[in-house]
Amino acid sequence: MTPSTLTPFPYKQYRLVSGLFWQPLERPRAYMKEAREIGRRHRMDIVTIRKTETVLEAGFVSRQAGITKGMYSMASVLAHKLGNEANGYSFLAAVRIDGDRYAMVAVDKNGILPNSDRIEDLAGTREAMNEFYSLLGRPNIKIYAPPELEFGGEEVTLESLLTGLSRHNQLRPLFFGLSRREVLIFGVTLIMVAVSGVAGKIKYDQWEEAKRLQEKAAKEALESVNSQTGTEHMATALVHPWTTRPTPKEFLSICQPQLTKLPLSVAGWTFSEARCDATGVDALYQRDVGLPITVSHFIQQASVYGPGVSVAFSGDNNIAQIKLPLTFPAGGDDPLLPLEQIRNAIVSHFQSQLVAVNIAAKPSEAQSLPGQSDKPPQPTWLTWTFSAGSQLAPADVLAQFPGNGVRVMAISVAMSDILLTWRIEGEFYAQ
Repeated sequence: MTPSTLTPFPYKQYRLVSGLFWQPLERPRAYMKEAREIGRRHRMDIVTIRKTETVLEAGFVSRQAGITKGMYSMASVLAHKLGNEANGYSFLAAVRIDGDRYAMVAVDKNGILPNSDRIEDLAGTREAMNEFYSLLGRPNIKIYAPPELEFGGEEVTLESLLTGLSRHNQLRPLFFGLSRREVLIFGVTLIMVAVSGVAGKIKYDQWEEAKRLQEKAAKEALESVNSQTGTEHMATALVHPWTTRPTPKEFLSICQPQLTKLPLSVAGWTFSEARCDATGVDALYQRDVGLPITVSHFIQQASVYGPGVSVAFSGDNNIAQIKLPLTFPAGGDDPLLPLEQIRNAIVSHFQSQLVAVNIAAKPSEAQSLPGQSDKPPQPTWLTWTFSAGSQLAPADVLAQFPGNGVRVMAISVAMSDILLTWRIEGEFYAQ
């Protein structure tokens, strides 16, 4: 089954869309902040939020794809209208939207399954329904489908689903006003318009120099990857996101020592949480307002943590932040495995450690070659994310972890009631 594609469609006075990128939200008290972080990470700026007693999740999309606020998410409508206590808020549904096209969704315990928010023709819908029926793994799962799908169950019409729609099923913008990046883009655009009037004066040798610098940047990047991995790579390997990212073993060997040597107290300020990712270590410490401990004390002691450490404080000066930059070696251009094989290997690994893991599909993105301004090629691979949390140290959890096409993106740790809870986040890529 192919990844779902973004598909807007009209019905009478309604504008609907299927194919959103669905992600669970894990911070109930700050879910919009978390949604904005996910949106920035995946370059998506329109969202619909599903908040129920048991599920908090968001469907994301980019307005650059022609999607606008006010549209209705078809998957959200189906989940809202068809989920109920009688079916355990778990069901598989398909509804004919026009001609030979069907909108479908798979919902498990009120949560929309990744890649199930889709529109297909008759054959594609049958294939997807069969796959998600197997994935749900319950023979008595509630089915909603028209008779031509030959899937049994109860038929529902698009007309009935769109009666009394809730605004909670609508898309809304994640960000308001111009972001700093948009202001920069706008300014650059104005400059380009002004410069275009004298574009004819640009000399050939300036263009030649730019081309030379682009080729030099790509060559240096490739030589760096070859040197770090000990393997010769083609330049095309640089468009693969996993090529320049460290292997799970290398990431762990650099991050965990830095996290574990963080002191639980710095000048009386108490450790709160820390995160290690591609940019380095970011640790937070909390000040007890009832004690005479100061920012000066913290700065003095934090400076001995390591070279390159920077310190910052919150607006009320009661939270301190330590930042330590890190560098990681490239992992190389791994040969990718079939999706089912690598997905099952990763899930099974965490299950064998008695660690709960969440996995979800995400849009694949190719990287531009260093120094090149051309649009990167279309991705030919699938991308999934994984996230797992436990009180086991990452070194124990990731022992014998699958490596091909797998990259750990971040390791974080938080302290609550003197207990440390670790979280591992990453991506895996598949054929």
